[in-house]
Amino acid sequence: MDDPGPPTISSSTAPEPGKGEKKKKGAKKRKQYHSVTALLAQNQKVASELQQAQNVIDEGRMQFREEVADVHRKYQKDLRTLFDRRNDLLEEIPNFWRTAVRNHPIVGSILTEADKDWLRYVRRVEVDSREDNVFNFKIRFHVNDNPYLENKMIMKDFHLTASAPFCRITNLKFKKNMLEKYKFLDKKRSSRSFLGYKSFFAWLTDNRTPRRDDIAHYIRYDLQLNPVFYYKNRPKRLEGCKKKKCSHENDFPALVKKEEKKTKKKKRGGRRIY
Repeated sequence: MDDPGPPTISSSTAPEPGKGEKKKKGAKKRKQYHSVTALLAQNQKVASELQQAQNVIDEGRMQFREEVADVHRKYQKDLRTLFDRRNDLLEEIPNFWRTAVRNHPIVGSILTEADKDWLRYVRRVEVDSREDNVFNFKIRFHVNDNPYLENKMIMKDFHLTASAPFCRITNLKFKKNMLEKYKFLDKKRSSRSFLGYKSFFAWLTDNRTPRRDDIAHYIRYDLQLNPVFYYKNRPKRLEGCKKKKCSHENDFPALVKKEEKKTKKKKRGGRRIY
């Protein structure tokens, strides 16, 4: 008689991997929480002192934020004229922002060929903090006439201190057949970038998570402060980030060409195999 083998478990009854472990961790956290709660309930003096200490910490943090805002406001006012003068000079350099953005190791990682081509028409980039609250800011791109968009100015306006943080964005007006022909606004994760954006156009139209907008952060605190550095220096590969080759059907003006695979010759027992 044939051995029927070990009994099989159907997919419907098979336990999910790691499910039991998650339950144990959840139970452990609940137990710890109840233990701390019970301890504080028994020792009202400790609970009162803890609350007082936390109140002092919160007041110190608020004072720190106010002082930082004052320094930032003074810095912005003193350097505003210099930033404007620098932007005027940068407009005289052909393809300045295209080169600077492309060379930035973070912002440049999301660029498609279409993005790089469109950036040739960007003549000015401005980052301004609001006078009433310096933690809120705007990023503006001033654009010359181009074959992609009707917009002459594109803005992302971040309100990070609101009770529900939000970001206002400019509605991009693509020229005829551009949006239909190329999927500029695809926000799905891509091997092109570890940030999750498939293109610069996709970032321009994304306002889902304003507090976690890494591209805006690097433009505000890095690229915009010293764009000449990135204009003159090519990017270095970041540690832990490996560049992957992938074809992008929607790149413009030309599709990425696949490299022809070279036939490797191997010797096996004195005989060549192709």
